Amino acid sequence: MRCLHFLAPLLLTAVHAFVAPAPHRMSATRSPASVARSPRAAAGPSMIFDEIGKKFQEAVAAVTESPDAARRPSPAVAVLLELCRDGAPREVIEAVIDKLPPSPAGADITGRWELAYTSEKEVLFLRENGLLGLPCTGIFQDISTEQGRLEQLVLFDGGFLRVGSTCTTSASSPRVDFKFDSCAARWKGLELPLPPYGQGWFDTVYVDGSVRISRDVRGDTQVVTRVGPSELYASPESPASLEQAVSTLQRAAATKAVGPDAVINALLFVERRMRENCKANSAKGSEQLEKLNGAWRLVFTTGTLDTQAKLSGNKVNYFPITAVQEFDTQSQPMRISNGIYLDEAARSALVRFTGDFQWLLPQRKLEFDFDNIALGGRLKFDLPKGKAAELGAASGLGSKGNVNLEKQGKKPFFLWSYADDSIATARGGGGGIALWTRTVAPMA
Repeated sequence: MRCLHFLAPLLLTAVHAFVAPAPHRMSATRSPASVARSPRAAAGPSMIFDEIGKKFQEAVAAVTESPDAARRPSPAVAVLLELCRDGAPREVIEAVIDKLPPSPAGADITGRWELAYTSEKEVLFLRENGLLGLPCTGIFQDISTEQGRLEQLVLFDGGFLRVGSTCTTSASSPRVDFKFDSCAARWKGLELPLPPYGQGWFDTVYVDGSVRISRDVRGDTQVVTRVGPSELYASPESPASLEQAVSTLQRAAATKAVGPDAVINALLFVERRMRENCKANSAKGSEQLEKLNGAWRLVFTTGTLDTQAKLSGNKVNYFPITAVQEFDTQSQPMRISNGIYLDEAARSALVRFTGDFQWLLPQRKLEFDFDNIALGGRLKFDLPKGKAAELGAASGLGSKGNVNLEKQGKKPFFLWSYADDSIATARGGGGGIALWTRTVAPMA
């Protein structure tokens, strides 16, 4: 607990510094104009040219010789990004930035961005040292000016730090004001909420279709590259396409770092769009069954409708234990298994149900009936009809709705939404919607 007590303020300080300095470090005497141009550019051209030579000359020429002053100087930006990758001195990078034409006030900064360069020491510490043995794999910002939201995400191999905030922009100013309102950190299997703390601002000094550059009140500089459209979905209508929503879910399955609102809205978008696609082309339902074959680990679920009501809505829960479902679409009849395992590698089964399933078109309805249970991988028992549903409801691993279905002579079911080579989504008979990631089949 002493470690966690130390970790929380350290992480919050580092991520707060990612976008702006902490309030107590802000100087009231420096104006936005003084931030917009780095004082390091005044060091003189001779020193700068000595440091970078030809690369810098190419960058300057790309800006000053452009026949269209309003056109973004992509050659200069390419040189700037190369300097960032090569770890060029800050004076060099600042000098190239100062040669770029300033973006107009109110320029669009909406999108997902990955950090390419920063002069902020706290962020550099996280990127170079990781988190308690977990190396840093990337640092991202997601901004939606329409929603007034900004999200910071520091990814580690096996963890993350995610901070959400409100943000305010103006059509007449490059200034972005923000205030944190949520924070969560994950280290391996341990995830804990942290109290959001801090507010600040940064100025956008340059932005084009691929790069955004900002400076804060301390004079620290950031260079970020666009990796895609914003994924701060405000509703199930927000994703621009099925491909974008699927990409969000794939990232959620891989990192468990995507925010709950984005995940649930992406799930609902995929569910609706696939329903429309399968209605227009009935062959897509059979294609989904083919993709379903194999093993799938549950990533998160909204839970049943009863659970959602207790949690005041469609709250997404990243599933804390290893639960793996297997579908054998090649056998006759087709077989399903559902197991809870003691380890992430799914080697030691705590409990495992097996049974048959049917695939019903056109609704892509998977009806199943478990007829066997194995405890600890050794003790196996046949189950009478309806007993699996009762055990699932009593343990909390299944829906009470399945018990009611059995009483009505019906089988538990999933309404399958989507499956590809990496993820699958479906809605259960209890009304909840879930996301799985493809995995290696566990040992029987």
